[in-house]
Amino acid sequence: MILHSIIAMDDIFCKNSVNAPMYHEIDGGFLELEGDEVKRLYSTNPHLYLDKRYTPYSKISGH
Repeated sequence: MILHSIIAMDDIFCKNSVNAPMYHEIDGGFLELEGDEVKRLYSTNPHLYLDKRYTPYSKISGH
């Protein structure tokens, strides 16, 4: 099996489930969440990086 991903292998195959990151799928990418805050954006769409809703430490509602 080959896994092609922009998410780090350590984050995908995290052995410690307590510290495992939470991911939320958005149109065109994924958000890594820490509680209700955006920690990181994973996307190949450069326009998403300019969207203020997905800036680090911004609050996300309705995930």
